[in-house]
Amino acid sequence: MPLMTPVQANRDEEDYEKPPEGQQAAICCWVVDQGNHLNERSGSWQRKCRLTFELPRCLMKDNRPFVISAMYTMSFYGSSYAKVHFTTWFGKTITDETQLDWFKLAGRHATVQVKYSDDGKWANIIGITPPAEADKELILHNNIITWTFGEGGLPEELPDFIKAKTMQSREWNEQGQMNHEPLQEPPGGLESDVPF
Repeated sequence: MPLMTPVQANRDEEDYEKPPEGQQAAICCWVVDQGNHLNERSGSWQRKCRLTFELPRCLMKDNRPFVISAMYTMSFYGSSYAKVHFTTWFGKTITDETQLDWFKLAGRHATVQVKYSDDGKWANIIGITPPAEADKELILHNNIITWTFGEGGLPEELPDFIKAKTMQSREWNEQGQMNHEPLQEPPGGLESDVPF
């Protein structure tokens, strides 16, 4: 069984190890539905999903691969990050969020562009593109995790900051996580390699 690459549970810790900046070979290992969160600027609720990528060619000090994640609003309106990132990843424009099966992203190879925050504290994903040919054979070390509401408790392997964000959702707090609608597959299923 693969060993989990722990993500620092407390992201404020001084010893937070960052992967190197630049383009990195990646495999999507975790897809977690984080529910609806209130956007304080607009006053509207937005459904969020977190994608976590393993970087198999970038190793931490203890020789385990780095992981890096990004949280997306599940909207493809205008120039949303999800629309921009998935268009460059798959080379096909998504016009409607119901076209995408988020959970079929798990296990998919990619190239992620890593950039540090202005204060140098965090590593962020600023772009996703197709994998290089040589990177398509890279093997995932972490277990694949997909989770949505209605599937029981959150997987223990997930880091605390991902669990905490999910537990701040409207679904988790209003009626209990077991009573809400999970993400649905697009109508008619998916036949191609592209998950939309």
